[in-house]
Amino acid sequence: MAGVSGVRYGNLNYKVWEYHEKDLYKQSEDWQRIKTKDCPLFVIGDFNQSRFNNQGYGTKRVRSILTDLLKKNDLTCVTEIDFSTNFLTIDPRRGKIRNNIDHICISNSLINDFEEYSVGAWDHFTEDGKYMSDHNGVYIEFKIKNAW
Repeated sequence: MAGVSGVRYGNLNYKVWEYHEKDLYKQSEDWQRIKTKDCPLFVIGDFNQSRFNNQGYGTKRVRSILTDLLKKNDLTCVTEIDFSTNFLTIDPRRGKIRNNIDHICISNSLINDFEEYSVGAWDHFTEDGKYMSDHNGVYIEFKIKNAW
């Protein structure tokens, strides 16, 4: 949660989303340290923010911070799309489509080597409405130019 709710890190005196912001900067420092031109970087996981149309879960500020840090690290978030039109369906318990907060970010140097790619998602519940997770899944399929 990286302090999104403010409760988990209350004893550290962080306000809601404050620790999350701090953690974004810390993670960006890690990305800087581990990326090289010879080895593309994938940053994948729970980002605690919807990125499509900059609406939904998260704050404007943390979205802006992440956008700037991705740009600074030459990464593109390939899951900043509306998954509700082609992939995700209405949650039978909540009556709405979940906002995607899990993302896949990739070094632009690798994306430039893609001949093609597509991203998608799957629901966090089974066809009969059983929850498998509290997050939907996301994926990427890609083909690299001149691959073996």
